[in-house]
Amino acid sequence: MQKLLFLTFLALSGMMACGPSEPASEAQKDTTLTQNVPADSSQGANDLAESAYMYSFEEAFKVPEKVDQLRLRGQNLNQIPAQIAQLKKLRRLYVGNNPQVNYAEAISYLVKLPQLEELELSENALKALPQDLARLKQLQVLWLDQNPALNWEQALSQLKTLPRLKELSLNDNALNTLPVGLENLPTLEILHLARNSIKGTRLNFGLLKKLHTLNLDGNKDLDLNPLFESLAQLPNLQVLLLGNCNLENIPENIGRLKNLEILWLNNNQIQNLPEEMAQLKKLQTLHLFGNPLNPQIQAFLKKNLPHTEVIYENGGMMPN
Repeated sequence: MQKLLFLTFLALSGMMACGPSEPASEAQKDTTLTQNVPADSSQGANDLAESAYMYSFEEAFKVPEKVDQLRLRGQNLNQIPAQIAQLKKLRRLYVGNNPQVNYAEAISYLVKLPQLEELELSENALKALPQDLARLKQLQVLWLDQNPALNWEQALSQLKTLPRLKELSLNDNALNTLPVGLENLPTLEILHLARNSIKGTRLNFGLLKKLHTLNLDGNKDLDLNPLFESLAQLPNLQVLLLGNCNLENIPENIGRLKNLEILWLNNNQIQNLPEEMAQLKKLQTLHLFGNPLNPQIQAFLKKNLPHTEVIYENGGMMPN
C-alpha cells in the first residue's frame, strides 16, 4: 500500500510542475511520498561532492563503476558521448530538456547498457522515436512528456516491442484522444496522461489488464460514462487521478470500479456524489479538496464508506 501511495503522490507532484521532475530512486519509492526534484538544487555541498558523477559526464567517466544514474536535465547538451557505453551499471538516465542532442545517435550508444531501466526524454522536441529505442529490452520506465509533435502511432508501434515496459508518461502532449497503439502495451502498470485534452467516447483502456495506476489529471473535457465503462474492464486498477478536470457530476457507473483504493477528485466543481460510491468497498483514500461539496456529503461517506480516509479542504484528513 505504501508503494501505491507513493505512485499516486508521484503522479500528482508531476501535475503541479511546469515540466516533469526526475522520478525518485528505487529506495525512495519504498520509503517516501515525495517526488525528486533535480538533486543539485537541494543537496548540501558535501553530498554533491560525493555524487557529482551523477550530474556530469566528465565526472561520471572518472568513476564508471559507481554510476547507476545520470541526472542531466536542462544542461544544454549538444550530444551524448559514445563513452556512455562504458557505464555498465547505469540504470536511470534523465536527459529531458536537451533538444539539441541527436537522439538517434545517442540511443545507438544506450543499447550497449545492459541494465538501463529508466529513460527520461521529456521536452526534447521529438518528432519520431529513434528506431534503436526498440532495442532497449530492459527498459521499464519511459518519460515522453512535452513532446507534442511526436508521431504517436509510430512511437507506440516501437514501444510494443519492449517486453518489460511498466510505466509510460505522456503528460502535456496536447493529446485529444488516446494515441493509436496504446492498447498494444499490455505490460503497462502505470500510465500518465495528465494535462492533455482527452475527450470523446473512444477511450479504450480495456486491454491494459495490468494497469493499476492511471493519471488523467487536468483533462477538462473527459466523458466519464464511457471512461468508467472502459476502466471497469481493468481488474487491477487501484489508483485513479481525476483532479482538475472541471467535473461537475460523477456518473453512477463509478460503482463498477470495484478495486479502487485511491481516488483523486480534487479541484473540480463537484457538489454531490452518487449513491453507487458506496460500492467502492476497497477505497482507502478519497481526495475531495477544492470542490463546492454539499454539506451532507461527509455524513453520506461516513455511513457508506466508514473505513475510507477522506481528504477535504486544506488537505485535512478526516477518517470516517
